[in-house]
Amino acid sequence: MFLGKLNIDKGILDLAQAFKKLSKKYPSAKLLLVGPDEENMILKLNEILGTNYYFYGSTNTPENLMQVADVFCLPSHREAFGLSVIEASACGKPILCSDTYGLRDTIIDGQTGLRHLTHNVNSIFDNMEMLIQDSNLRILLGNNAIAYTMKYFSKQHLSKLWLEYYNQL
Repeated sequence: MFLGKLNIDKGILDLAQAFKKLSKKYPSAKLLLVGPDEENMILKLNEILGTNYYFYGSTNTPENLMQVADVFCLPSHREAFGLSVIEASACGKPILCSDTYGLRDTIIDGQTGLRHLTHNVNSIFDNMEMLIQDSNLRILLGNNAIAYTMKYFSKQHLSKLWLEYYNQL
């Protein structure tokens, strides 16, 4: 599953190229894309994938859609902060994301998800293949992701950090 604005900067075309390669080897794999199509990416995605993906469009309840996913992918080229990664982690989804600023603090590589090289279709594919082949790894990463988000991104923890920050001012 991908959740975000469908545009070049989110790495959507890299994801499509990697998934095209993956689906040739694993025909039962499915790709769900969720979010607004800001740059008319659907036409480009159709060129790459044909009809071998599902486009949901925008949603106000992403957590409901995350329940159908086995893996959450965000191959972004740049990111301010990957809130969708934190949301997916809280839902117990293993994360596959790029090693770009804004995403580096959202997962622990090899523990809550897997990082891939930014702009690198083969690196995305390799991680996708690892996760499709190893269900135990997917489960372990997903369980670790829940614990990670509860520890570092819970309302209580973030409120405590804000209070500490304000008290220092």
